[in-house]
Amino acid sequence: MFYLTYGSEVITQHLIRNAWKRGKTVVVPLVTGPRNMLAAKITSLDRLKRSDLGPLEPDREYCKIIPKNKIGLVVVPGICFNKAGNRIGYGKGFYDTWLKRFQIRKRVAIAYGCQLTKCVPSQKHDSRVGIVITEKETIRTKPR
Repeated sequence: MFYLTYGSEVITQHLIRNAWKRGKTVVVPLVTGPRNMLAAKITSLDRLKRSDLGPLEPDREYCKIIPKNKIGLVVVPGICFNKAGNRIGYGKGFYDTWLKRFQIRKRVAIAYGCQLTKCVPSQKHDSRVGIVITEKETIRTKPR
């Protein structure tokens, strides 16, 4: 599962195309309500539309919903990360809610080195990532 780039997040479109070339199924978030999203399979980047919240998302008419248990890895968006795997997104809580059922090692963040910081405030409801990858390093976080 990839996110579709928004704001200052790392661009994922080239990673999505590469996954398709390798025969992978690609799913992206489809927001369906307050703090609720589904994983929608996409086969093209041409049928995306701007959501009410701002990011691109698939057109419901051209995608298939994939159950969480069929997803092997989630590339998690964010604008700020720390080496413990905490993240700050755009503050709506969609990913924190959605990620609760995924093992931490199946949650990966890609970030620019400048998006790493020492202190990222986190609360009990926040979902961490297991790996943070930047252009300079790969950080494997420790379980709590």
